Amino acid sequence: MRDLAQQGQSLREAIEGELKYRRFAFISAEKGKVHDRWQLDWESCLKQFPSTKDEISDAVDCYALGLNTACVFHLMRVAELGLRSLAKERKVKLPKNKPVEWAQWQEILMALGKSADNIFQMWKMGPVKDKALGFYNGAIAELTGFKDEYRNHVMHSRKNYDEVQAGSVLFKVKDFMNRLSAVLDENPRRSINWRKV
Repeated sequence: MRDLAQQGQSLREAIEGELKYRRFAFISAEKGKVHDRWQLDWESCLKQFPSTKDEISDAVDCYALGLNTACVFHLMRVAELGLRSLAKERKVKLPKNKPVEWAQWQEILMALGKSADNIFQMWKMGPVKDKALGFYNGAIAELTGFKDEYRNHVMHSRKNYDEVQAGSVLFKVKDFMNRLSAVLDENPRRSINWRKV
């Protein structure tokens, strides 16, 4: 009996010694569900934009842990990958042949707006034109909203975000990227064929 007690004491001391240097965080049941199913929720995006995986994972981790501003930061990096892909698919031309990766969001959005204007002016009226304009103008509007409401503030340390705001951004960017993923990937080799979409 004494040996069993000594073994129990030794085990307890070993566990306490190990735990002394470990830290644990509490995650609410609701956030735990978001955390546990993130790969399923972002499945389409992860398939078409595999380079977003680490940023999405970090955003979800930050959201679960209550690091709300950091969550928004990572989500704006995800949205930027969508922005760049859209610019490449539209073959936008930037001043001085600047690569899309080095351009400001506003520069890219202006070039995308010109591309959408060309569709409006040059394409024949009908369902194909409507589908393309709905997609491009909708994406441009969402990206402009992301830029003005979140991206500029979080990247330039102008604002902090709370749990509700971070959750909202998480939902919005996930929805945006999953919709983008339905017709586009991160390395578009050709323009979207709107007749087949």
